[in-house]
Amino acid sequence: MPILITDLTKESREEFLDSVRENSPRKEAALRREKIMAESFDDLVMDRINEIYTDPMIKSQLGRFAQSSFINPLKNITDRLAVAYKDVPPRTLEGDASDDDNTNFQQLIFDGRITIEAKKWLKWALVSNVVIVVPQILDRMRPRLKWRMYLPSESEVITAQDDPHEVDVLGYRIQGDWVGIIDAAAFYVYDELNKLRELVPHDLGVFPGTIFRLDDPVMDFWSSTRGDSMVKATIEISHLMAVMAWVRKGQNRKGLFIAAEDLNKALSEGQLMLAEKPIEVNADPSSFKFEALDMVTAIKEFDEHIRLIYHEVAEQNGLPSFMVDFPSSAAAQSNNGFASAQQHAHLDEIRQDHIEFLRISERDLMIKTSQIAKAGQHLNAVDPKLVVEDFRIVWPPLTFIDDPLRKLDNWKKKIELNVGFSQVDVVMELFPGITRQRAGALIERGIEERKLVADFHAENNLSADANMGTIAQVNGQEGGQASTPPPQDEEEDV
Repeated sequence: MPILITDLTKESREEFLDSVRENSPRKEAALRREKIMAESFDDLVMDRINEIYTDPMIKSQLGRFAQSSFINPLKNITDRLAVAYKDVPPRTLEGDASDDDNTNFQQLIFDGRITIEAKKWLKWALVSNVVIVVPQILDRMRPRLKWRMYLPSESEVITAQDDPHEVDVLGYRIQGDWVGIIDAAAFYVYDELNKLRELVPHDLGVFPGTIFRLDDPVMDFWSSTRGDSMVKATIEISHLMAVMAWVRKGQNRKGLFIAAEDLNKALSEGQLMLAEKPIEVNADPSSFKFEALDMVTAIKEFDEHIRLIYHEVAEQNGLPSFMVDFPSSAAAQSNNGFASAQQHAHLDEIRQDHIEFLRISERDLMIKTSQIAKAGQHLNAVDPKLVVEDFRIVWPPLTFIDDPLRKLDNWKKKIELNVGFSQVDVVMELFPGITRQRAGALIERGIEERKLVADFHAENNLSADANMGTIAQVNGQEGGQASTPPPQDEEEDV
């Protein structure tokens, strides 16, 4: 039997509620990842600068350049890895499910914005290692489905007694010190004094949330240390960018020098040795010496240092370094050929690994969603037993070609090979998320519409090309409509 929040003693329940409220090191580490993904982590870069340098003046100078870097390994690597839902997998009910059941199921998950939400779950599972998704029915007057995602930075869990990687109770922070609780019986809200303020039963008998993770757990339930290298690399690269900007600000220029017996007499009053305006010298040219020395600090060493960190952290996290190179490099500019084929092969391998985990989570979530929808009297609720028995999700092959003309040519060749690829598959690629049955129906409707147009042309003696005139005119049996003859030049009198 799962643990319920009400099964705990008063002391144990209050201890758990307090743990949800407190900012533990694990939650702070998770929040750092969220800041980096939001590209708002100047404070983390400044913390790194204060950790390294002791001189107050250097700290102050570098602080002026401690901005969230344009180079963000955590965000960039995550974006490259999150390809499992690039081509939307159809979610259907097969077997004993009727067409009406399928229509209701499709409308239900559409109401929850499944295409958008699934991409978000995948991305944050990559960033945070674990996210928990819970279906809820909002607005009892007009019930609508909402999938709520809970991140490690706001959550604590009580794990199952027989499996430390499954959840019995989830606690999350609301506003202020109020805490939300979800268990196998209900949704609860406790105030800052640990007094129960709201209770909404769902009566599933199991925890209604689904755990999304893309690798086996390590260390603890949250796998909280996995991916730390990307966080550290992002902050360190931003620090190096700040150092580079500070150094080059002072040394990315020509140094101007003047030597004279009496500088005060040679230079005009208030004269500065700056390049913004000409230097005025009130002296005989033979009495002073002027030089402009090159003080430029090259970017090359900074670039190599940053690139080394970037490449190493990419490799550590399963992404070949050539796939995250800077845009200035040749590899990043290769949009086709062998380099592109390599990238596609690596991404497809990564995607297949992710799909094995996502398939389990998707099934669990859809079963619980159908149970919550039925309990919440959603208009499109389906029998949960049908979802248990008949739910299918099929991931299409990862799209390799994005150019429309090349993609069209690829489709034609696949159909000609007659190896299980048909016009139905083309329609499914054109309309992500559509079922095979629906794709077939669209093709049939298109055939019927083309037949109606052809019949209309035949009945009205028209060519399929409106510019060609009637069929008889096209065949040369009738003359075409006479056009106005071109104007003739008038002969001039000689």
